[in-house]
Amino acid sequence: MLPVELAARLQVATPTVVKAATRMVKDGLIERRPDLRDRRMVRLRLTEKGCACIRSMIFCSAAASTSRSSSLSVAAA
Repeated sequence: MLPVELAARLQVATPTVVKAATRMVKDGLIERRPDLRDRRMVRLRLTEKGCACIRSMIFCSAAASTSRSSSLSVAAA
């Protein structure tokens, strides 16, 4: 995904995405790749480490949601 596309989806300025992307590249979470159609552009792509991080966050979020839901059910009874 192009940084400008990501910025539009997140509703933030493109420089904000670029700065975050730079940190994420250093951490090995994403990589920058040249756009095949327009060499002036750079695409951001998750690395395997980045994918593992996303999977972990989704798992933790689901577990927390389940925990909250079960405590609500007990409180309602």
